[in-house]
Amino acid sequence: MEKSNIEILQEFAERSNRKLYFQEGQYPLSTYRQIPRFKRTAYIPNNTNETCYFVLSGDPYNSVDKLNTFCGVYFPLEIPLSTKINLREKNILDKINPFLSSKILKTGYANFDSLVVATGNSVHLVEKYLHDVRFNDVVVDTLSKSPELNFSINESNVDFVPALKNKSHFAIINPQQWVLDSSTIEEWFKKIEIVRQTIIKVKY
Repeated sequence: MEKSNIEILQEFAERSNRKLYFQEGQYPLSTYRQIPRFKRTAYIPNNTNETCYFVLSGDPYNSVDKLNTFCGVYFPLEIPLSTKINLREKNILDKINPFLSSKILKTGYANFDSLVVATGNSVHLVEKYLHDVRFNDVVVDTLSKSPELNFSINESNVDFVPALKNKSHFAIINPQQWVLDSSTIEEWFKKIEIVRQTIIKVKY
């Protein structure tokens, strides 16, 4: 019998001496919809100090401007909640579409700007992060190998994680699906820890 996503995550947590926190709720059925729909959230702290978290969320009724199914690694950040930043791999559309290019933040780091698209409302914060070459290297290396990922600040709702509730957060996320591969999760934990150590002391 095929294992469920939660069973796979539970086994990963047990093998790595971590703990899985999981919640599931069913949306009420209606006269016109008899197929059950569920909201599922889960998270796994990276260690006993809980410096970061592997977070998963699936909600079929999230509003249009929010992610329905996503996962990623997160840590809390002491910056205003109004700050929004997204870093993703640059593609051909970014180069040929003037409407897209007009929204891209320019950091002044030529190599970074040639490979990464930065959008949001705080370019000066990205510039500060880029002062540490380790941050630059992690972003560029990660996106070149896994272009489906985003580096993100305050773009997803993860209030179901107590340490992240009503707090700013930095994340490496897959905005389209849950990732269950244990080696991938461990690699994400390593990458987000490097990011955390490079930017945690940066003043807003």
